[in-house]
Amino acid sequence: MKQIEFEGMCELSYEGRLTWVENTSSHEKGRVISCGNDAIEVEVSGRRERWDWRDCEEITHGYKVKYDEVKKHPHEFDTHTD
Repeated sequence: MKQIEFEGMCELSYEGRLTWVENTSSHEKGRVISCGNDAIEVEVSGRRERWDWRDCEEITHGYKVKYDEVKKHPHEFDTHTD
């Protein structure tokens, strides 16, 4: 995953949204619990693991989110109800 994708995924996670990733090395899938500088804390089959974010791909929506486009046009992707 690219840095901008990592940042966008973490932003969703910080907002309390369920976020999922797949480890591209092990092909395990898990729910994001938290993000750090170099790792994602993930719940996998009832256990917690830390994965390098560069070895992951977000699978939250069943498709790849293009966070670079979201950052360019945030008003078009705003899902807040405020």
